[in-house]
Amino acid sequence: MSMLRLAILFLLGLVGAVAVRAEAPRDRVHAARVALEAGRAGEAAAALRALAEEQGTSANLQLDLGIAEFAAGRVGEAILALERAHWLAPQDGEITAALEAARERAGLGVSLVPAWSRGRDLLSADGWAILGAMALAISCAGASSRLLFRSGVVRVRRGIGAATILATGITLGAALACVSLALEARDGISVASGVSLRVAPFEGAESRGALSEGERVRMGDRHGGFVRVRTGDGRDGWAPRESIASIVSG
Repeated sequence: MSMLRLAILFLLGLVGAVAVRAEAPRDRVHAARVALEAGRAGEAAAALRALAEEQGTSANLQLDLGIAEFAAGRVGEAILALERAHWLAPQDGEITAALEAARERAGLGVSLVPAWSRGRDLLSADGWAILGAMALAISCAGASSRLLFRSGVVRVRRGIGAATILATGITLGAALACVSLALEARDGISVASGVSLRVAPFEGAESRGALSEGERVRMGDRHGGFVRVRTGDGRDGWAPRESIASIVSG
């Protein structure tokens, strides 16, 4: 057998292996959806959780997981998955609608999205970082070009100046969006029911009330098995670390 034929067979085998590996997760998601439709929500959620741990996550996978978890009665885990889906694809209307519906049905109320954040949610964190880097490169190139064309045509210099100003504005906007998203990366979800919010990081400390399952909190310092959190209504206290799951996680 010639070397050319061996090389072709090797490439065909490699392509086939990649296709099988790509198809397997889709088959598992489909099987989970079938289980969910058959009323086996717990089985569907377990399968999707395992897939996310093995293959990595995506917005669509977290959306499916959130729906399955909610159907299985795991409200906190459901909202956690939907929040993760929204983090990965904030511009996806289906994910946003599913998250708001889950929050409302859980009695948490529909979260009001500030008007200023709607523009930010047009892109994901990666999208803003890429856009900002590209705009910064254009801004730097424009500034350099204006120095080179000091004695050039006025119209050309004005065009370069306008493009530089626009690129600089986009860079600053992207930077602000990234900072805002970085702050939200400290948020977590209460995945347990009736978690006490305590004044100090130890069992037996005075309680400041309980966190609702699925409630979103801002995470802060950690001490022992506790994490300090601040709720949306301004309450501050310590909760068991295992009861709070980070929205942004591996």
